[in-house]
Amino acid sequence: VVSSLLSNFFVASYALINFSSFHASITKSPGWRPSFKYFNPWLSLFGTFLCLSVMFLMDWKTAILTFVIICILYMWIHYRKPEANWGSSTQAAVFVNALKSVQTLTDTP
Repeated sequence: VVSSLLSNFFVASYALINFSSFHASITKSPGWRPSFKYFNPWLSLFGTFLCLSVMFLMDWKTAILTFVIICILYMWIHYRKPEANWGSSTQAAVFVNALKSVQTLTDTP
């Protein structure tokens, strides 16, 4: 049980990393500049779904337990509201949208 849970945590971390790179790329975050020349955001999303399916193929009970633990950790961090703010990709999307709106305002005659 322990080895299956640890394996699920590793695969879940890979899934979260893949989804983070997909989301940062789709929202066009100004701080996200992948240097790998073959990077494709859709491949990152595919990697996310692949990792999730591998989690359930290994053991569906520990996959559900992993999801529950990740959700509890997320809720706990959200509840604690740590003072460190590294900026989220949704904040980056709002910033990019505001920047584009200001640029269209300056382009109008």
